Amino acid sequence: MAKQSKKVTKIDPATIDTYFKKRMFEIGITDTSEHYFVVEGDFPSPDFKQPIFAPADANDPNSNIVIHYPCLYGGAEPIDGSEVPFTRVRYSPEHQPAGNVKYFQERGTGVHIFHPPAVVKKFKAKEHIDTLILTEGEFKAYTGSLAGLDIIGLGGKDSFRDADKKNLHPDIAAIVRDCTVTNVLLLLDADTLQVKWDQEEEPYKDLQKSLHGFFLTAVNFREAVKNDTLGIRDVFFGHLKLDNIKPDKPKESIKGLDDLLYKKRLENPDLVKFVTDDIARLGGAKVYFDVINLGTLTPKKIRDHFWLSLNRNVPSAFYANNQQLIKEREFVFGGATYKFNPEVGLELLKHADTDKYVRIGIKYYKMIEIPDANGVLQPQLEIWSPTEIERDYGKGFLASVDKYDAFCNVPCNTEKFEKTPFGCFNVYYPLTHELEPGGWSTIEGALKHLFGERVLASGFTSYELILDYYTILYNHPTQALPIVVLFSEKRNTGKSTGMWIAEDMFLANYTEITGDILEDHLNDDWATKLVIGIDEGIIEKNKTLQKLKSLSTAHKIKLRGMYAGRKPVPFFGKFWITTNDKNFVKVDKEETRFWINEVPQLKAIDPDIRQKIQAEIPAFLAYLSTREILHKKVSRHWFHPDDLATDIGNQVKENSRGWFEKELTVILTNKFFHYKYHTLYFTHEEVELWFANKAVKFRSDDIRTQLKEKFGLVAKLGRWKQPNEPDINLNTAVSTCTKHLRCYTFRIEDFVSEEVIREELSEYMDYDAIVSMRGTQKHTSNDNDDLPF
Repeated sequence: MAKQSKKVTKIDPATIDTYFKKRMFEIGITDTSEHYFVVEGDFPSPDFKQPIFAPADANDPNSNIVIHYPCLYGGAEPIDGSEVPFTRVRYSPEHQPAGNVKYFQERGTGVHIFHPPAVVKKFKAKEHIDTLILTEGEFKAYTGSLAGLDIIGLGGKDSFRDADKKNLHPDIAAIVRDCTVTNVLLLLDADTLQVKWDQEEEPYKDLQKSLHGFFLTAVNFREAVKNDTLGIRDVFFGHLKLDNIKPDKPKESIKGLDDLLYKKRLENPDLVKFVTDDIARLGGAKVYFDVINLGTLTPKKIRDHFWLSLNRNVPSAFYANNQQLIKEREFVFGGATYKFNPEVGLELLKHADTDKYVRIGIKYYKMIEIPDANGVLQPQLEIWSPTEIERDYGKGFLASVDKYDAFCNVPCNTEKFEKTPFGCFNVYYPLTHELEPGGWSTIEGALKHLFGERVLASGFTSYELILDYYTILYNHPTQALPIVVLFSEKRNTGKSTGMWIAEDMFLANYTEITGDILEDHLNDDWATKLVIGIDEGIIEKNKTLQKLKSLSTAHKIKLRGMYAGRKPVPFFGKFWITTNDKNFVKVDKEETRFWINEVPQLKAIDPDIRQKIQAEIPAFLAYLSTREILHKKVSRHWFHPDDLATDIGNQVKENSRGWFEKELTVILTNKFFHYKYHTLYFTHEEVELWFANKAVKFRSDDIRTQLKEKFGLVAKLGRWKQPNEPDINLNTAVSTCTKHLRCYTFRIEDFVSEEVIREELSEYMDYDAIVSMRGTQKHTSNDNDDLPF
């Protein structure tokens, strides 16, 4: 914040040797001690007189100028929510930063209105004001005030509204109300209608943009005044006449009100009244200003003032007023391309809506936007009748529509994205985020909550794995990745946050479906997406499960729907599932395509988390774009299956087992505890007897098939060391006998968890020794187990 200054500066026209003195003299100030407002208090002195304008550094002849704002209610204008005075700084040309930035205002200090002391005085006395003028800039406002105008200054041309941008700023509304203002006038500079165009540097610049911006300012000003029931009779918009701008003689140009009043004051001080009288005529101003009555004009008439209206689909008025600048060059106006033809006049070369349509093969499509459940517009391609297109735009329009041979799906999330590779129309949508380094603490917290920070077999954490997942997904979208599952039986766990992050990252390349939609023969609404969410999904049908698993590694899919008859296009979809049902899907023991995570309950709910995530996405993507992937690629789905293994994943696999698997596990668990030995050998006939008295009967061949398919067990002839029946009355070591039969080999670690072995059977066996022995057996043909215990 600039420091308050009480330095008084007298300005002698004969010795204007600083930027500050030059600007004060142009305003009409010759002694700053006469232009102040009173700040009550003991510091720096009672009833301190604060000069409104002061040099930031009195020792610098090129010093910036500090502008102190008088408060409408007396004293210094405070920053909202504090007692710190609000100031703005006008840069001198020598200190002006790049980008033509002329003013400095500290971030977060709000919108403030500059009230010259004359207006503050009238407001305090509730003196009637016939016409209140609003202008952009403090210098213009103060110059006008010294000339006798009831005028206030805005920090920008659109800074006349309140925080909600619906009504007038509270200070303006207070003046209108207490001073019974009859008319309000928004008065801008002479360059309001000036079109600036460097054909060499910006050949495709839209010349409508600036004019349309001023048009919106005028319309918004009218609406803001109308929304406040303050009894205003008329609302006016005006600016200095355009002919005051002389591009060929910039030193003779008169841009703003302060420039005009300064010039007239130098010519003859009596001429100042001619300027103020012309303003007072409002809509009848003829000499120096163009003023329109916004309250009486239709929107079209307001558009006409800014040369925005089209005549027979061409901007005739705009071209007529800028012919010297444009000549016979092609130019863009409102997204459309035009050119003047000496023989036929101004011609439309390409309509602004042309890019909304494409022809792929022999069919026409229109790119439309449909709001999703969150109110966000999502692009979508729909078949459009060529007859209706010509009805809307006339014959000849279709000739300008781009044509492609076929659809393709080439995902790319960086600036290398191509919409039409190899003459095909890419159904992948480019991301519109503007990457910018910054913080993403909300996303970080959400990912740590969803995936935890447990240490994986790789040595990295589960949080680092999900960062690798997103890094791969963003930078290498064609790479197959595991199916991500977020599970919790509890409510308020934030499972959906994971899908929100994916949706906000990949925008229209994300979609949500239900499990049964996978079986629908129409798939054009999801088959081209990068991320496919299945919220609260339950995959009941085995056919659907097999299709889901197949798609997780598929490279192509045949589109059906509006793309009927097209050839297959590449498929790169990554599936996310959220569920509260532990039995949401049947997962085989050897399945490696699922990464199932159990999400804990939230300690506190943040109602604004979605908005925070959306705000952090550009910074998150900037981080991912340069992040090194920690996990090396070791499988089709990149990650090693051991790194995707989780406790809840094992439970899902356990719950997915059939009746035979579960029953066999219970039987063998009991036998391992009975024999207290790590490896048991039983013949096929012995196994059959275990199920002889069960409610569900299995044929001998069924048992053989189940043992092979579910457990990978095949009976082999050998000499096996089978433990003898233990004597429960004697605490003796386990003894074995040789069993020379065709047996299945049952290993304790396949049926009893490590935790149970360590806690309940450690007296009889060493789990680490078992693991070591199994590793040794992989390299030998001897399947006998001979442990030192």
